[in-house]
Amino acid sequence: MHKRKTIDLITMIDYVNERNRLSTCDPQVRAGWNALLCAMLVKADVYGGFSFLSEGYVPAGQDPGIIRDTHGEGLHSFPDETRRRFHYHQYLVKQQVKKHIRGSREFLKIDEIDKNVEKF
Repeated sequence: MHKRKTIDLITMIDYVNERNRLSTCDPQVRAGWNALLCAMLVKADVYGGFSFLSEGYVPAGQDPGIIRDTHGEGLHSFPDETRRRFHYHQYLVKQQVKKHIRGSREFLKIDEIDKNVEKF
């Protein structure tokens, strides 16, 4: 029998964020990545939201996710809404810190880890 293989959700967020930032593929491809990631995060109850990527964060000649209004009127435009950066949910960050602390062989009680995460 095969062992079950899993992937860390932070790894998935990082993967999709990188693809959304660097890819020059059709926006429908990015829309698929975004939809899959959103579904995974919502199902796991760790959806942390997203921000649109501005011009400086996408390849030259590619549409950004947002062009901010510089006139103070609040009229932003969204040329490519698939250019997103997903945020980590607080729970995922907390789990990563716990994993790092355990991995570095610092034997702390869970309560102490939680206090350290609160400071972070």
